[in-house]
Amino acid sequence: MNKFIITGRLCDDPQIRYTQTGNAMATFNFAVDRPFTSGDKKKTDFFSCMAFGSTAENMDRLHIGKGTKLLIEGEVWNDNYQDRNGVKHYGVKISVRHFEFCEKKASNAPAPVEDGNFIDVPKEVEDEFDAMFR
Repeated sequence: MNKFIITGRLCDDPQIRYTQTGNAMATFNFAVDRPFTSGDKKKTDFFSCMAFGSTAENMDRLHIGKGTKLLIEGEVWNDNYQDRNGVKHYGVKISVRHFEFCEKKASNAPAPVEDGNFIDVPKEVEDEFDAMFR
């Protein structure tokens, strides 16, 4: 079984591209803090990630960008190659199959309504929600 689940933050905005056949592909770097430290310094691992098809399109549609905290689930692929000088390079890439938000950015949170504990839902979100359940 090849399954990879991590929680971290995007290091940059995903780069969305389309293949010649029209399939979406998103590439991005992902930072994951280690649960332990070395002295006073926190250690962070960085992963090169790819998402395809509807997963990539959803990242674009939801405007996921640098600093967004996500849980990503996918597979690990070898990214080994030999350069022109014959030197072998070893690495891995993460193929993202699914992602979930881990927090909501405070700057994107709508302000509470003055007369109660309710929050105004933006019209475009309400329309999209209604369309999903028709």
